[in-house]
Amino acid sequence: MLLFCENWVGKVKKGGCATPHCRGKQAKKRKHCQKCRIRDWRLHHPEAAIYQHIKSSAKKRNIKVTITLAQFKLWCDETGYILLKQLHKDVTIDRVNSKLGYAHGNLQILTGWENSYKSDYVNSKLGRYKELPEEELDEEIYEDEPNTDAPIGDNPF
Repeated sequence: MLLFCENWVGKVKKGGCATPHCRGKQAKKRKHCQKCRIRDWRLHHPEAAIYQHIKSSAKKRNIKVTITLAQFKLWCDETGYILLKQLHKDVTIDRVNSKLGYAHGNLQILTGWENSYKSDYVNSKLGRYKELPEEELDEEIYEDEPNTDAPIGDNPF
C-alpha cells in the first residue's frame, strides 16, 4: 500500500486511483495510477531515484557515469546526503573534477549557491563569459559615489 494514503478512508471511483485527492486512472491490475506509484517508489527508494536521475541527466549532457548504484548508496550513507536532502532540500551532488564525470571518489555535496558559484567561477576562468575591462568596472561601481579626496570635517558651505 502506498505510504501517503494509509490513513485515508473514503470512496474510490471505479477505475480511479486509490490515492486521496488523485484524479488519475488506475494502472492495469493496480489500485493506483502510474504517477502515484512512481512517487511512492521514489519515497521508499531515494538513493535509487537520485542515482537514476543522475544517470539520465548525465546522458543528456554526454557525461560519463562510472559509479555503480551500490557505490552510490555507500557514498550516500557515508556523507549523509539523503538526510541533508530531506532537511535542507538545497544540497546538490557536485563533481570535484568535472572532466572525470560521476565516478567513485569524485563526488561532493554542495549547496545550490556554492555549486552555482563554482560553475560561474570556472566558466569565467575558461573565458566562457565576457568580462568588462577593469576601467569600465570601476566607472560603473563608483559613478555615484561621493568624492572621498576632500578633507574630513571641512564644510564647503
